[in-house]
Amino acid sequence: VGLVARVLEKAGFSTICLTAARSITESVNPPRAAFVDMPL
Repeated sequence: VGLVARVLEKAGFSTICLTAARSITESVNPPRAAFVDMPL
């Protein structure tokens, strides 16, 4: 999802990724992300 967000941001759309997997999000590094500390 983070990679798709990056493409959408380049096209001018604002995005945010909600994630419960912080380590994966840090490796993908999306433009904006919010970590939700809840079990899957």
